[in-house]
This record gives sequence, C-alpha cells and structure tokens, in this order.
Amino acid sequence: MSETSIPSRISAKEYTGLIVVLCLATVQVYCVGRVTGTTFDEPVYLQCGLKGWRESTHKPLMRLGTMPLPVDLATFPLVACEWVGFSPWTLQEDFTEALHVARAASLVFWLLLLIVVFGLTRHLAGPLAGWLAFGIVALEPSLVGHASLATTDVASVGTILLAWWIWLTGRNAGPWRRWVLPGIAYGFALCAKASALAFVPLLILASDCAAWFGGQINLDRAGIQNWMRERAKLLLVGLISAFVFVGSDWTKEPTFVRWAEGLPAGGFANAMMWLSENLRVFTNAGEGLVQQIKHNLRGHGAYLVGHEAPRAFAWYFPT
Repeated sequence: MSETSIPSRISAKEYTGLIVVLCLATVQVYCVGRVTGTTFDEPVYLQCGLKGWRESTHKPLMRLGTMPLPVDLATFPLVACEWVGFSPWTLQEDFTEALHVARAASLVFWLLLLIVVFGLTRHLAGPLAGWLAFGIVALEPSLVGHASLATTDVASVGTILLAWWIWLTGRNAGPWRRWVLPGIAYGFALCAKASALAFVPLLILASDCAAWFGGQINLDRAGIQNWMRERAKLLLVGLISAFVFVGSDWTKEPTFVRWAEGLPAGGFANAMMWLSENLRVFTNAGEGLVQQIKHNLRGHGAYLVGHEAPRAFAWYFPT
C-alpha cells in the first residue's frame, strides 16, 4: 500500500478509542511500577536529577554519559513540590515515595512511544496496522517492564521514532518540515539518550535507500550533493538543539587544564594552556555524548539466561 492511498485524517471514533486504550495502558504500567523493585540506575538518576534542578547544572549526568531529558522530567514533580513550599526531599528517608513519583512522571514517555508507534505505522501501512502495532507494543512484557521504571530506555525509543516520524511526514515539504523540525526532534532524541546520535541518521538513511531504489532520489552529482546538504542541515540543527537544551556551567575543564600542563614546553603548550584556562564552555552536551561513546567502546559485564561475559556478548549488548 502506498503512503498516498492511506487515509491521513483520524476519525472521532479513532481518537476516542486511542484515548481509552492509552489510559488503560498507562494504568497497567503504573501498577507494574508500584510493585517493581529498584533498579541499579534509578537512585543515581534521582540524586543527579534533584541536584541538577536545585543547582541548575547537568554536570553530574554528563560525567556519567547520561543525557538529561528523562532524568529532568522524572525529577521535575519532586523539585516542583519544593518550589511551592514542601520540605526538600531526602532520598535516604523518602526514597520509596520519591521513586514512585518519578516513575509516574516517566509515563509521559510511555504515552509518547505508544502515540508515535500508532501514528508512524498508520502513516506507513494504514489504520489497521496502527492499531495492531499499538497492541503489540502496549502488551509486550519487556517494554511494559521498562516503561514502569524511571530510566531512559523507553524515552530513547519514543523520541528516536518521533524524530523519524516527523521527518517521514515532512521530507517532501518545505524547509521547516523537511529539516528544521526534524532537526529539533533529533536534538530532542539526543537529549533523551546518546544512542540517538547513530539511530536517527540510520533510520533516515534506510528510508533514503528505499527512495533511491524506488527512483525518488536522483543519483546524479547534483542530486547527491543536494541530499548531503539536506541531511547535514538536519544533523546540525539536532546537535545545536541538544547543546542548547543541556546548557553549560560556563567553567573550565580540569582534565583539559591538566593535559595542557603536561605538554612539553613550547609554543603549542603555551597556546593550549591559555586555551584550557580561558575556554569556559564546560560542562556541555558534548561531554555527555563523548562519555557514552567511550562507555560503549569499553563495554561492560553482561549476564543473560545463565551466561555471563566480562564485556558483552556478540549477539547482545546492554545499552
């Protein structure tokens, strides 16, 4: 079925049904979250998130290679209570209650994922496909389990698919829908998890390959140059959006200063020393992205169905 033959308008009956099943799926995940134990990451995320809101910094998260959007959203209700006059949260004493609040706030990304899955598959294959995909995702045990946690995985998947959906529906429109809005959505996905740095371009490239084989993109020199310009603008807007959202503490980087101090004496060392002392743009999104890339290159221990590996399995890598 071609995209042009698929009805784009959603009927009132579909809207009503979508709202009902979204509510049911949210209640299901919320109930799962109430009885699920604490994961390894959640205490760290709550601590870093509250510190970030209180001190207006993303530095603790960037040091971990964790992009801040899911953590900021999960801890926003907690700090909002403090802003309106409630006592500050003490995680040593209030952790269980704080965790339940953070998990409830994180359901926003579960709703986003379900809506995007419905809209994306409906756009590609029609209304029946949209409902079928919605049901599969809403009832898939692994996704339900992840959605019940105040972590980053569901947020990452939802925002990556959102960026792809926005690009798919606007790739033949004007500049705003062709690369500005998709670029902002790409930045939104980057702020959810660093893995979007690769996955959003890969999804776009896969769609472009299908268009090439279908004769929708010219393979002459001018066509390829235009394609490269369009994609470069999209990626640049995404990176700028991510850097703006994460912000900066506007301080110098101690590791950069130590590196410059260790250089052999000379003009280059003097230049680097001056730069390290005066380049006050840290901490920023680049640090978080680099830390996550380094982490993925190093790998970490994995355990799965009775087997363990010190770094990772060839067929399974925990992200």
